Formats: sequence, C-alpha cells, structure tokens
Amino acid sequence: MREYLEEDFVEEVTDRTGYPGRIWYLPHHAVIREDKTTTKCRIVFDGSAQYGGVTLNQHLDVGPALQNDLVKVLLRFRRFRIGLQADISKMFLQIGLNEQDRDVCRFLWRSRDVQEAPRIYRFKRLCFGLSCSPFLAMCVIRHHVKKYQHQFPEAVNEVLENMYVDDLLFSADEEESASEKVAQLRKMMKLGGFLLTKWASNHNEVLADVPFEGVTDESSNPMLKALGITWNAETDELSYTIPSNVDPNTLDTKRQLISTTSKMYDPLGYLSPYIIRAKILFQRLWQQGVDWDEKLPDNVHQEWKKWKLELMDIPEIRIRRCLIPFMRKEIRRLELHAFGDASKLAYGAAVYLVAIDKDGKRTVNLVLAKAKVAPLKQVTLPRLELMAAFTAAKLIAFTKNNIGIRVDELNCWSDSEITLCWIKNSTQKLKPFIQNRVEVIRQLTSPVLWRHCPTKNNPADLLSRGSTVKQMASQPLWWHGPPWLMEDKDCNFESKDYPSINLEIDEYHPSSVTVLVNVEEDIKLNPERFDDFEKLIRVIAYCRRFLANCRHPESNRRLGPLTLVELQIAENYWIRKAQRECFANEIQQLLNGKRITSDSQLIHLDPFLDENGLVRINGRLQNSTLPEMTKHPLILPDKHPLTRAIIRR
Repeated sequence: MREYLEEDFVEEVTDRTGYPGRIWYLPHHAVIREDKTTTKCRIVFDGSAQYGGVTLNQHLDVGPALQNDLVKVLLRFRRFRIGLQADISKMFLQIGLNEQDRDVCRFLWRSRDVQEAPRIYRFKRLCFGLSCSPFLAMCVIRHHVKKYQHQFPEAVNEVLENMYVDDLLFSADEEESASEKVAQLRKMMKLGGFLLTKWASNHNEVLADVPFEGVTDESSNPMLKALGITWNAETDELSYTIPSNVDPNTLDTKRQLISTTSKMYDPLGYLSPYIIRAKILFQRLWQQGVDWDEKLPDNVHQEWKKWKLELMDIPEIRIRRCLIPFMRKEIRRLELHAFGDASKLAYGAAVYLVAIDKDGKRTVNLVLAKAKVAPLKQVTLPRLELMAAFTAAKLIAFTKNNIGIRVDELNCWSDSEITLCWIKNSTQKLKPFIQNRVEVIRQLTSPVLWRHCPTKNNPADLLSRGSTVKQMASQPLWWHGPPWLMEDKDCNFESKDYPSINLEIDEYHPSSVTVLVNVEEDIKLNPERFDDFEKLIRVIAYCRRFLANCRHPESNRRLGPLTLVELQIAENYWIRKAQRECFANEIQQLLNGKRITSDSQLIHLDPFLDENGLVRINGRLQNSTLPEMTKHPLILPDKHPLTRAIIRR
C-alpha cells in the first residue's frame, strides 16, 4: 500500500460526497505467489462482490477481447532459434482513470495501528478486479504503439501480434535483428510510460543493452514461464510441471478426477495422447451414472490410479522450442502436414511443420494437436473419422494463418478411405451431418490436398487410442511425424479411385439421389403375395442392387450376400411407400413446413419426418436417453398389407 501511495496510483479521499450515484467501495485481499520472481504479494480488488444484490462489474462494459489468441502467440514464439520474452511492469497501474470515475474505485485501508479508524482511498489508475480492465489496458497499449508505426515498425508488429495481456513473447532468426527489436521495444514502450522488464532469452547477448535489473536472473533457476509453459532458456526446451496435491493412492471421486485433469495445462496439445485417457474415464463415469462426489468404481479407479502414477514421468518430456533451426534467408521450403484419426472412444488431429533449408536438410516437428472424446450418442466410425478430418482441417488452417511466415505447401492425411471419398467426391449430396462438415473442410482446405496415410504411419492414432507418458515421450512418430516426412520424395499411398469407392454405409441423402425415386416407381411388388416379411425385404433389396449394378462398370458392382445397410434401405422403402399411400396429405404438409390439419387422424401424435423421410411420433420421450427408435416410433397405417406383414413377422 505504501508503494501505491508513493507511485501515485491511489489517493486519499478528503471529500466524501463525490459524484452522486457514482460511488462504490471495493473489497480487497492479498494474493501470495511464492513462484513469482518480482511481485510475490499482490492486492486484488473484487469488482464482483455484491452489495444489496448488485455488483460493480454488472454495470461495467467488458468490451471486446483485444488480446491475441494465446495459442497463436505460442506458435510464433516457437518459430526461430532466438526466443525472447518480457513483461510490462504493473501494466494496469500505468493507465489513468478519469476524475469522474475514480470514486467508483474507492476502498478502505487501515494502518497497522488497529486503534486508528480506516481511511478512504480511491484509485487514480486502472485496478485489478474490474471486468473492463483487460479491455481498457489492451486498448491503450494498441493505441499507443500504433502512433509509432513508421518510427518503430518491427516493434509495433511484435506488440500487436505477439503480446498476450502484459506478456510479450517473440522469436528472431538473427542476433542483430533480435537486438534491434529489443531496443525499439524498450524505447517505444517507455514513451508511453510502460516499462518492459523481466527480459529473458536463450541468447543472452541480444540483451546486452538491457539494464541488469530489467533482466531475469537465470543463474539460480533457468526455468521460466512462457504463458504458463515451462521454458528452460539455457537448453531452449519446453517442459511441463506436475500438478500439485495429487496423491496416486487416494480413492478419488468424479469431481476430483475432472479437477486433476483440468490442472493439466497444455494449450498446444502436446500431452493430448496422455490427457485423452483421463477424459475417456470421465465420460465412462457419466455413462455409468456416477455422482460427482461418489467414489470411483473399482474398474475406473485402477485405470485412474495408473494414470496418476504416470504424472511423475511428465518432467521427462523435453520439447525443443525452435521449429526452424536456421535463418529465414536459408529457408528453401516450408510444409505443413495434418493427420487425423478416430476410434470408437476418441478422435483427434496433429499438425507438423517440415522446414527445408537451401542444402535440402529437413527438420520435422510437432506444431499443434487436439484430441476429443467421441460423443456420448453413438456415432459410426466413418463419421468419427470425418470429425477427425474436420479437426485436422481447422488445425492446419489455424496454423497456416497464425504462424506468421509463408508456408509453401499443405498436405492433409487420413487413413479412412470413406472419409477421403466424402471429401473428394463433390457430385453426390450427402446427409446433413456429413455434408456440413465436408463443406467446411473444402472451404478450409482444397480436396486435392487430402491423401491416404497407412494407419501404422499415422501419428494421430495416439490421439484416438491414448498413450502412456513414457510411450509418448519416446515415440518419434508423435514428435516428428512419420519417417517419410524426412525424405525428399513424394509419398503416394493412394490405393483406390476414391470417387468410385463402393461404400458400405448409407450416408447419401435420399432426397437428392434421383435413382431412389425411379426405383420406387419401377419396382412393382404386392406385399400381400409374401407370407414372410423378411423375404419381402430381401426381394426388394436384390432388385435395388440389380438396378444399381446396371449403372456401374463391372469392376464396381456389388456382389455377395446382402449387407445390413441394403436390408435397412429396403425396409425403409416399404415403410415409406405405405406411409405415402395412406398419409399423403400429412406428408406433403410436413414437407412444406406446416402443421398437419386438425381433421387428420395423426394430429394427436405430433408427427414429424426423420432424415429418411419416414413419419415418426414426436412424443414426450424425446428428452429421454432411450434409443431413437424407441423415443420416436414409426407410424404405420392400421389396415395396410405391409402392417399385417410386419405383425406376422
């Protein structure tokens, strides 16, 4: 508090009247951080504290988020061989408050003499704890640096692109360039009253002109924090710390499981193969209906205990920070490769940067990864593979747009031939779930970039199935991608002409495939002629297969026993035919987006059309966890021959 008064951050209030309706007293408390190198004790003011059911933050405009994306800043920090970081000292407290706003930031403070009455103070500067403070601080910083766009162009760019709140992280490829940026940054920020301090670099010579007190002392402990990730400036490696207060032998609850998992800070996704195992366990607890504070079942507890024991192995992971170990002028080519994979439990994607210098030397490093658990609602494996490709497309587009250096080539890899067929084949209208994701993939990446990768060479396989820490730490496939990325040749694993793959799954939208309409008109069968409903289904399935084979070359014709998909399509055909014969008016009204008329016999069933064009009941079971067929039964006409055939079945 003495420092606040000496630095003129606060002032004592002598006139207690203030501006009517604009007076607020902020409660405060001390936050002790022993891990901090400078300010170990910080006074934090609570703008969310209630008085009379009202808080100050409720009446403040938070403003848009002006800070850079944290992952973007970390990606750019990894680019070149010289890494640098700095911090704006007391950034919020360097920004003044208007006179009429200061009484909103009043607070009480008592000296050590407990007999003395508390004094009233108010802030003259922006304080911690207000919801608008981050926006105001970043707005002022950006406004300040833009004034020097012509005088300090490189410094302005570093602040606008590589600053996250008050932390500045960037990289450079040459010592001279790095030293010049440091000098420009210090001078430019000082002109606005901002002091850059806690400078650190893996090349200390670039900080030669920075005063001793402005440089982080790495002699006692070279382990620094770079936006939450541990950075050893001496070895130029990134690593991870073990979450505190984790006992592998305790019998935890579901709440403790998710709490421990959330402590794993991994914004770039490098630990995803390990963390995804805990997320899968958490999902399993939801499926089993375990309450938040209920002890874990034995089968989950044993796997969870093993997972916690592996936390001790995390410090063994060391990641080279630098992605491009040579100077920018020596770069011949940069490539990004994205890999996606899925299993029934999880799916994910990983992106790798291939840097090639003028001599043809290649360096391959993991850049970004992400893994997610499969949805609780059962999804087919081909759809999960598509979701993995969707994630891969988003990751590679994000990396290309934010890494801050020109990328010459993009490649996307999947070991799912069905997924590749969906992406590459633009002539067929797919079902909405598939079509929506395929369209986004095509917008982010060209279909010609997608190629087939053997499963054994797919690093994203670790994301979909999980891995132990030791396996992951010693797995070159994970950290550097498949070995052929290091080879100067075009790897071609294509085995099929994807547009002509004979899919085993019905993911094409029926309404957009005109042959379905022709089939329904051309096949004339009377269900009353068949005593066996299963035989009726098989006959129509074979008829449909025959018509389909007539349209394909002999090499692509479907032979052998009928598949479950073919039988399901045939059954849907008969049900749709019966419904359209008896509920034609109702179906037309539903297709037009209207409610059925009150004189319809179906009015009390609240019918709707599913994705196959079948009429179903939309009843009170729709929010239950029952299977879709049970929640929304099909509606069949009571006297139709098909209904009688189904009953006889």
